[in-house]
Amino acid sequence: MLVYIRESNINEVFSPVVPEDIPMRRLLEVEENHLYLTIKIVIIKEFNNYQGSNFCDYQYSLSNVHEYRILKSVTYGNFKDIISQTLNVLSGQIRF
Repeated sequence: MLVYIRESNINEVFSPVVPEDIPMRRLLEVEENHLYLTIKIVIIKEFNNYQGSNFCDYQYSLSNVHEYRILKSVTYGNFKDIISQTLNVLSGQIRF
C-alpha cells in the first residue's frame, strides 16, 4: 500500500507513541498476556479431510480450528470439561 504524507505533517504522523495513545483495554491485555495460554484444536473429522503437506498447518481453514485462550492456572480436567461443553462431546471421549 502506498501512502502519501504531506511534508508539513511528517512530525505529527511519525510522532512517538505515548501511553495515552494506547487504549486502556489493550494495555491490560498486554499486561495479563503472560497469564494465558492459547490452544488450537482441530477435530479428527477435519484433520482426516486435510490434504496439505504440513502436519500442523492451521492456515488451511481457520473456521475448522477451535482456538481457546485459557488461564495457565486451569487444570487439565477443567480444560477438558470446557472443550467437551463447546464441542458437545463427553469429556471421557476427548484425547490429546
